[in-house]
Amino acid sequence: MKIALIELGNLNGELYPDVTMGWHNHGLVMLATILKKQGIEFDYINLKELSHFNLLIDKLSIGYDTIAISIMSSDYQQAVELIDGIKRNWPKTKIVVGGIATTVSPQGFIDNPDVDFIIQGEGEMSFLELLRDGLAGSYKPVKG
Repeated sequence: MKIALIELGNLNGELYPDVTMGWHNHGLVMLATILKKQGIEFDYINLKELSHFNLLIDKLSIGYDTIAISIMSSDYQQAVELIDGIKRNWPKTKIVVGGIATTVSPQGFIDNPDVDFIIQGEGEMSFLELLRDGLAGSYKPVKG
C-alpha cells in the first residue's frame, strides 16, 4: 500500500517565510513517527518545501492508495482544492482527513463526496487502525 502524508501550507513559504518554513504540523509529524515505528512505509510531502504546485502533481503521480491530510481551519480552502484535484486525477485514491478543522467543523468534510474518511480528535491510533483494516482488505468504523 502506497501512503502519503501531506502537510499543507503556502508553497515554498512565500506568504510568511519566517513563520511557515520552520513550523511543522505536529499532529502529522506524530503520525509519521508512529507509522515509522510500526514499519509502515509512507512519503511525507510538505507543500512549504515545493516551489510550484506542479511539483506536487509530479510527486502524487506515482499513484498513492491512501493520502492523509491534516487540516487547520486556515488551510480549509487549500485542502478542498487539493482533495478535488487528487480525486479528479486519481479517483481510486482513498482520502483521509484529520486535524483541528475536521474536529471543530466537520460538516464541510462530511458533505464532501471526495473525502473517504474523517478522523476527529487525536487520530494517530485511529489512522493506524484504519490503515491496518485497508491492508486487510476491509474497512470498518474505528474510534476517532
